[in-house]
Amino acid sequence: LGIRSLEVKVGSLADIYSMIGDIGDAIGDARRAESLNGEIRSHLEDLRAQSRGRGGPTVLMVVGRTPGLLTNLIGVGPSAYLGELLEIAGGSNVLTETTIAYPHISLETVVRRNPDIILDMSMMGEAGSDPGTQEGGLTQPWLAQHELNAVLNGMVFGLMSETLVTPGPRVADAVELIRARIRQKENRR
Repeated sequence: LGIRSLEVKVGSLADIYSMIGDIGDAIGDARRAESLNGEIRSHLEDLRAQSRGRGGPTVLMVVGRTPGLLTNLIGVGPSAYLGELLEIAGGSNVLTETTIAYPHISLETVVRRNPDIILDMSMMGEAGSDPGTQEGGLTQPWLAQHELNAVLNGMVFGLMSETLVTPGPRVADAVELIRARIRQKENRR
């Protein structure tokens, strides 16, 4: 049909900048794309600077698991897009020993790592559900794990935001969301 298209890769923070630049070039507005990239970089650097030197809490981010259970867990490794955002937000990823972006992990690994905070995003793909119900569904299975610091300290959160799973210009919003949960831990000290 002669429709122009552009395929973009988005798997990291660097890919977001490339994507924005490529789209700007494709629509003939490279200057605007460059400006947007500058704004995003500046905002993220401000967030990073605010978190620097704080000795952030250990965080487990979960992006997949069997609904209602703590099996077939898929975590976020430090090399993943969300792992990059966690670092900018001031958290310390508990899955430091993996080079896999989204490793399958066991509940035993979670217990051994004993994170200060658990951010569960495992139901982001569930269409048609009420977000309030989803958040409760995300945290409920964790609450029986009394041996975890995150559970004992009330630091298990279900996150339900498109900004976390759709890399793009709202990346700073995703960092702010993660950072808000990390700050809840800091405020309880």
